[in-house]
Amino acid sequence: MTIIVDTKGCEFGYELIMCIPFAYHHKSLGNKIVVNSCKGMRSFYYFLDDSEFVEKYNKRMYAFPTGTRLKTIHFTNLDTQEFRSLDYTNHFKDCNIKFKFDKELLVISNKYTSEWGHEPVNYLSLECLDKLFDILSPKYDIVYNRPKPSNICNDDQSNKILGDEKVLDKYKNVYDINDILEKEDLDFNTLQLALLSRAKNKISVQGGTSIVSSFFGGMNKIYAVKGEELRYNSFKRWYGKLSGCSVSDFQTYQSLIDSVKEDYL
Repeated sequence: MTIIVDTKGCEFGYELIMCIPFAYHHKSLGNKIVVNSCKGMRSFYYFLDDSEFVEKYNKRMYAFPTGTRLKTIHFTNLDTQEFRSLDYTNHFKDCNIKFKFDKELLVISNKYTSEWGHEPVNYLSLECLDKLFDILSPKYDIVYNRPKPSNICNDDQSNKILGDEKVLDKYKNVYDINDILEKEDLDFNTLQLALLSRAKNKISVQGGTSIVSSFFGGMNKIYAVKGEELRYNSFKRWYGKLSGCSVSDFQTYQSLIDSVKEDYL
């Protein structure tokens, strides 16, 4: 009997929690499994044979996967009965990247999209980014991870113009992941996973970026002012279990910046 997981083109974060660790668990047991996933997600399912991965969806939507044990990603305690975390760090740390860094790498993952049909709330503002770059760039080479819609399987949420390129241009060693991608022979998610595997310290925001950044050990500081994760205290209760990552969340820019100064410098 073959287990069929159909992501239904669900949101990125839902697939990361509900589908991938479930598929990895059953693959590790030797069970037959097929996953219907989204464009660009092959690297996340590196453990599957080509015949077990189907790139079925070109666009993400508000939907829930079928064929998995977990029916949501919002809960107080993580059910690990059919859940096995992946060691993305060890798998992707030796992935060849042409771009060379001179300092320790730090990845800042951001978003600026409409949320729940309203204006963006969970995002790093231009002022906050400027302060973070100013504080961190003397010690780190920084990759700024906010993918262009054309580089990922996008969803129904409207991606808005933030104007962050003006802030990035102020710093010689702050690099836009989209610019790095143009020089690499990799798809976006393979590059993202390879970069995160090299970064002990991360900063992210509520949503898919906070989840993927928590799969790589080290530390992940999350800016989150709205979302079910706060209601269930998910960041503190179980995000760290994804890889042993030290995860902390912040509801103000200043508290995030203060914590970055304390732990990353």
